[in-house]
Amino acid sequence: MERGIKPGTSGDLEARILASSRPRVLASYELHAVGRADLLGPDYLIPVDAPRDWAKQNDVSLHNRARLPAYAWRNYADGQLRDPESGSTDN
Repeated sequence: MERGIKPGTSGDLEARILASSRPRVLASYELHAVGRADLLGPDYLIPVDAPRDWAKQNDVSLHNRARLPAYAWRNYADGQLRDPESGSTDN
């Protein structure tokens, strides 16, 4: 898998993609930055199922269309850094 910005492009993301995935991207970056890339998928993002399972275990309500609230991504990542076995944090 190639990483980085393709030559000849600006690297800009479409606004709709960026807005909807910002919490996931930021949480993924935080895990990668502290050396926990093992928790990321082949696309270098947190797989959706892991924080969704965390949300169920911690009674976090999902938004419309079963979307995770923005804070759930960060709380999941923080939980993985504190206790990789459970991934739980205070809501």
